[in-house]
Amino acid sequence: MKCIIHIDGGARGNPGPAGAGVTITDAATKKPVHEAGYWLGTMTNNSAEYNGLLLCLQIAGEIGATDLLIHSDSQLMVRQINGEYKVKSADLKPLYTKALSLVHKFKNWELVHVRRAQNKRADELANMAMDAQNDVHVTGQNVSAGGTGSSGGAGGGGGLFEQSDRAGGAEAGDGKSLGANGFGVRFTTNDCQNGCKKGREFVFGDKTPGGCCVHAAATALSANPMKWEAGHSGDDMICNQCWQTIEVRKK
Repeated sequence: MKCIIHIDGGARGNPGPAGAGVTITDAATKKPVHEAGYWLGTMTNNSAEYNGLLLCLQIAGEIGATDLLIHSDSQLMVRQINGEYKVKSADLKPLYTKALSLVHKFKNWELVHVRRAQNKRADELANMAMDAQNDVHVTGQNVSAGGTGSSGGAGGGGGLFEQSDRAGGAEAGDGKSLGANGFGVRFTTNDCQNGCKKGREFVFGDKTPGGCCVHAAATALSANPMKWEAGHSGDDMICNQCWQTIEVRKK
């Protein structure tokens, strides 16, 4: 499978809170197969750019991609990977070495530099992750910056926390229940263009559940329910993209 990929990484401060955005599209069908923003913690801008590359290579390998056309607005990283610039930073050298080892596993690959205007979606996803300080998954596998997890979007029906013990991105096979510390959201007013249907429910644990759009996820996370005082059980939020009501409830 040939994939068209856009990646971006950034930090608010250098170093500072950082995130990366990855979009992967099937070149044959023109359909997105993976869109996500990744919370990276604290690092430099250049380290965040490299982490975006490493994440896209990890995901591309897992979905069976063979040919990659990768777009990045980081001229430094693109020229280093393509052998035009030397890597002088001690912090970047291990990331550079790992990226080269991964990229050469693919049959064909090309990493090209684009302007920021041509990389808007990846930039948006990176900023969503920084805003939420959490991974934000739109489509595709729930892969975290630290490894691969299982997607945990809870379906509709039943109580708001009916599926909390298996939702929220728990690592596959780790036996952990995230429900006790998680929170749930329900979309209560109307369908939105990003796929959040009226009545759809999601449970958030240590990762944003797959299938919840980036705008709704950021709105829900902005309520900061994990820091609510005892006795405060919920809030109704308004999504800043589609304006539907999002019911946020603590476990």
